[in-house]
Amino acid sequence: MSIAGEGNVFRRAEFWVPDTCTLLDLANVLGRWDSASEWGTRSEFALVKAKRKEDMAQGATKKRFEMAQRIGVVERVALLQNVPKMPFRNAKLAAAFGRSVADFETMPVTKVALDVVFDALVESKSGLIKPELCDERRARWMTPEGGLDEGAIRAGLYRSRIVVLFSWLFFGKGRILSFAVGLKLIIDVADLKDELGALGPYVDQLLAAGAVVAAVVGVRNQAGVAAATSDYKTVSAEEADAARLAEADDSNQYTTVFSKIGSKNTKSASQETSIKEKIMNVVSQPFLFPLIVALGGILSLNLIKQN
Repeated sequence: MSIAGEGNVFRRAEFWVPDTCTLLDLANVLGRWDSASEWGTRSEFALVKAKRKEDMAQGATKKRFEMAQRIGVVERVALLQNVPKMPFRNAKLAAAFGRSVADFETMPVTKVALDVVFDALVESKSGLIKPELCDERRARWMTPEGGLDEGAIRAGLYRSRIVVLFSWLFFGKGRILSFAVGLKLIIDVADLKDELGALGPYVDQLLAAGAVVAAVVGVRNQAGVAAATSDYKTVSAEEADAARLAEADDSNQYTTVFSKIGSKNTKSASQETSIKEKIMNVVSQPFLFPLIVALGGILSLNLIKQN
């Protein structure tokens, strides 16, 4: 038996991500735990070689887990790793959806549902949350009858989206509005509108169009990174520790003159790779294209004016 509203669609805090889930999928996640302490620790860790490279595995390392434990927070990664392995046991929640515990137990736990739950709990794109706050917000989602308060969940997602958009546009990799506003201020303060000739009256529209183009490019770049690096491998705590020790040995210990020379060559190659990665990172910035277009337009108009 299906309940009205169980098929209502939910999206991530980054609402442009195409993957979706339903209220029923969220119930399938929330019915497997009551407190963050049940899933807050993990035993699977990612190994990352290029530490400065943008990679989804960066948030799943043992170093990241140890940091989370020190400051007393639980991770999104822990929720993703542990909850799918936990049994569904909330009979009241199952009954609210006209199903049994056994019905939910056979349903797969989807990654997008896990991410949506964490987005709404943390009310941002952060991968960390205080367990006490997590439990408090989860409790607000439960109705007295044992069902889910859809409005409360969506309110958390809306707050999350506001934070995500603001931080991405002004401070994150996008910095789109910061760039557009900055360029507009330069044009106004330096009184460059007259220098732009026929384009002068359309500066605001051109900047807005450039910001939209930059936003699209930035979103596509971000989605590409997530798609390319989300399927990372994990290892046990012992293997993660061994890899860390091996890395330390390779960096700090030399047995012969030849190994020192070899290490210098490796370091030089690594530095070259790092420089290339930095260049590619700058090139991939979404504000670069509209900046080039704007500067190119201004230069062209000045040349035309001089001739």
